[in-house]
Amino acid sequence: MRIIEQTMTRYGYKHISLKLETVGKYLPTDSEWNYSDTMHAELIHKMLDCTQVNISNKDLSTFMIQMIGPFAFPAITLMKHDEPHIHEYTTLIMGRVVTITSEHLDGPEPGTARTVTSYKFYYRNVLSKQIARISRFLIQKNYKIVMDEDRPLREHRGLLRHMGLFYTSDLQETHGFLASRSIAEDHVSIGTYSMPKDQYLDIYKTGNYFSFDAKDNVQSRDICTLFLELSLVGKELLVFPSICPHEGAPLCRDGKTSREERKCSWHPRVLKPYTRIALSDSAYIFNQQVKFQHLNRAMSLTIEALDGDSTEWKVARVTFS
Repeated sequence: MRIIEQTMTRYGYKHISLKLETVGKYLPTDSEWNYSDTMHAELIHKMLDCTQVNISNKDLSTFMIQMIGPFAFPAITLMKHDEPHIHEYTTLIMGRVVTITSEHLDGPEPGTARTVTSYKFYYRNVLSKQIARISRFLIQKNYKIVMDEDRPLREHRGLLRHMGLFYTSDLQETHGFLASRSIAEDHVSIGTYSMPKDQYLDIYKTGNYFSFDAKDNVQSRDICTLFLELSLVGKELLVFPSICPHEGAPLCRDGKTSREERKCSWHPRVLKPYTRIALSDSAYIFNQQVKFQHLNRAMSLTIEALDGDSTEWKVARVTFS
């Protein structure tokens, strides 16, 4: 975008500047991913209505409606990502040219990152300078809203890293605009993560229902150390990931999603269970072992039949390896 800044200067334009920064417990590559991953805008950013006009791994052109307070402003943005940890933009908004550079840097402490965004608002006369000042004021206010929406995504990725997961996209020199668009791809990997041993859950038959609790009707349980969710639907045991394998987003259910699906909270991906296992009405069910792929690692689930008394009996124990 330097050529645009040079052109503006050559034609007598001046600029006023603004520099804003955000610090958080994540890595610079998580901030870089956040800026390149435009797919999350629809579900995360309430103040943007963005249409992508042209895209490649290093270039992106968008037309958007930018809400700033109660006002809606059309904006055309050209984005470039040629260098690792740097995004450059040129935006035409309110009839003004704004150039933007975002740098994704190491933070003040290990395991933190600092994102520095520098703006230049161009003007040529007294009137346009006042418009540039108004634009700067509105952008500064809007920045906090956008960061309040984006920061949780970065921090969630930082938390997953702290727990021992990693992202296969980290192996690339840069995280380009196309990297996250294939939402069916799984970029989260358990890698060398050491799973705790003796992870198990007991299943009970309570009345006519199966439950994870002998006294209460508990139909779903998270196994946080394995990033898995087990769900009882009728007489079946369903196994889901507890995070989206695509980029690690929390999964959710809403009124439009069946009990047999989970939705990514960042991208429009709907997940079916890894596997589903039929449970017997009787106290004696045959032992079963099911294998499935979870976060780029092969895993197995074993159901072992257990004895119980005549009123509230334990049906099975589920273990993982």
